[in-house]
Amino acid sequence: MRILHTSDWHLGQNFNNYDRTDEHKAFLEKLHQIAYEKSLDVIVVSGDIFDTPTPSVAAQELYNTQMIRLSQLGIPIVVTAGNHDSASRLEVNSPLWQKFNLTVVGKIHFNDDGTLCPDKHIVEIAGKGFVVALPYIYKNFYPEISGRPDATAEERMEHFHNLLLQRVAERNTNNLPVVMMAHLAVTENIAKTEYSERSANMEFCSTQSMGQGWDYLALGHIHRPSNMQNKRLRYCGSPIPLSFDETSPRSVSIVDISQHGAEPQIETMEIPAMRRMLTIPAEPKPLSDAIAEMKLLNPDEDCYVRLNLLIADTVEGSASARASEALAGKRARYCGTTVSRIDTENTDDAQPQTQISVANINDDPMAIAKAYYKQKYNVEMGDELTQLLQSAIDQTINQNRE
Repeated sequence: MRILHTSDWHLGQNFNNYDRTDEHKAFLEKLHQIAYEKSLDVIVVSGDIFDTPTPSVAAQELYNTQMIRLSQLGIPIVVTAGNHDSASRLEVNSPLWQKFNLTVVGKIHFNDDGTLCPDKHIVEIAGKGFVVALPYIYKNFYPEISGRPDATAEERMEHFHNLLLQRVAERNTNNLPVVMMAHLAVTENIAKTEYSERSANMEFCSTQSMGQGWDYLALGHIHRPSNMQNKRLRYCGSPIPLSFDETSPRSVSIVDISQHGAEPQIETMEIPAMRRMLTIPAEPKPLSDAIAEMKLLNPDEDCYVRLNLLIADTVEGSASARASEALAGKRARYCGTTVSRIDTENTDDAQPQTQISVANINDDPMAIAKAYYKQKYNVEMGDELTQLLQSAIDQTINQNRE
């Protein structure tokens, strides 16, 4: 079975008040070209289709138009909801999408008697293999295990995943490849990735909790491409950079699995960036030096730019105006400032201390709260307060997704 694995499109993202529709459209055009050329058996999109649970009409129109066009290639498509998506909004047109051979799974599906309906999560690719489609699920929301009210979240996850995989095993009489797609962070992945600014708010699970019986785990949620477990687990990464910290090449993955139990063979298909994300200067410098470097930027470079300052106390009020002036007549899009402070308490060996700026948090409330707490009290936020705040955040996000 040959799979195209992609995730984390974040359609509709408004980056520092700049619309990115043309960048997303360029990616989807490239995706169509790759799908046309690669003789695929299935396309899987592992969550975060949209950037918010309430995407704009323009973002939804782009998605609908391009998915219909992609489906006309005759390739089955499986789409799951990520933590940025609204499960109900994504699933509302599922019966209609089925007419285009596109399966959408936004939530856990149950039978009328309250038991799990595994077949709603299993997509059979005729004569080729099976796809187990898992939407984003908060760990505490996994179904309880009958007779085990004290089971941990990890145990409930493993039980849930194994129920789905056991059903696949019953149907997989020809020893065909099995792909499971999920939108989550596994503990084997390095936390300090391009997604590190959100790692404080990220739930991690063990590989064991993903169950047994899949050949390839098609992951979304981490924005940097990365392999684990001899390529059996992979984050394909986001197709366009979503923050200034995402500097590695963007791509989608082509995965070949010869039979059930075989090691996946992976080909990375790079997605050219329409606009680079540039931090100028690369290392923090005082305002005058930083502005001087910004003036040297090629006027024809179509990019996003942030100013990187080294300060002793506060940012000068004229910083943004001077940066905008330095970029006047250029194609660059100014996106604000990131700062590092000089450690004035150790003047003999002063070192810059990087501060988290709200512009780089990517609307992560936990990271903002922890950064503010650290700055105000000079200690890390305690576990009890973190858990209380996380519970409130989870409840609010879940309400928005529904």
